[in-house]
Amino acid sequence: MNSEAISFLAGLFMPAVVELVKVKIPEKRWLCYSIALGSSVIVGGLTALMTDQLNTVSVLGSIGAVFIASQSVYNYWWKESKLAEKIIKIRG
Repeated sequence: MNSEAISFLAGLFMPAVVELVKVKIPEKRWLCYSIALGSSVIVGGLTALMTDQLNTVSVLGSIGAVFIASQSVYNYWWKESKLAEKIIKIRG
């Protein structure tokens, strides 16, 4: 399996991870978006590294796959989910 496919699969679970990280920070839109983008860069880079595909095209493709998958899942499912509501209540 190539790094982009693994990154896409990892991106499907990223909204939950990002929301849990955001519990500890102030609610600022630019900061939340930066966390989502930064975590996509980290996960995309790690999947390229783990699959031994450390070239520019694979790394950028992996980062893009994680980011697109995570943002799609967030906007179409996560934002309105009951789990998201519970995490938001924790944030207070």
